[in-house]
Amino acid sequence: MKRVATRSEQRAGKEPIVPRKIDQAIRLLLTSRAHTQRDAANQVGISEEHLSRMLRRDHIRAHLERRAREYLSSAVPKAAATLVRLLDDNSEHVQRDAATELLAHAGIAPPEEPSLALQVNVNPGYVVDLSPPDKTIEHERDT
Repeated sequence: MKRVATRSEQRAGKEPIVPRKIDQAIRLLLTSRAHTQRDAANQVGISEEHLSRMLRRDHIRAHLERRAREYLSSAVPKAAATLVRLLDDNSEHVQRDAATELLAHAGIAPPEEPSLALQVNVNPGYVVDLSPPDKTIEHERDT
């Protein structure tokens, strides 16, 4: 996982600088302490327009993605524990879903669902007449 550059590294030319208030706004958005960009901008003391403009810059978007990966990676142990706990749930449906998810992450794929293949617009080689023998069919009388 790539680490976020320190201020001195950013100034040394290794990475473009991410302003402190923009980083704070990103953290607020990622942690749900701000539900909108407007809310995040207000909390850190910048305008919503400035935050919006900054979030469109490539190096800021890259910074946001790094912060998001860091935040999500910190939740992996809790998510794994939740899946393991759900294996003992009262609902068999929940147990099956948790087991399937855990096995998929372990590289064990569930069996493929059986499928039925049908071909449409196939001309049969023979036609079987299943009508009762006492009835005559209209086209046979005409001949």
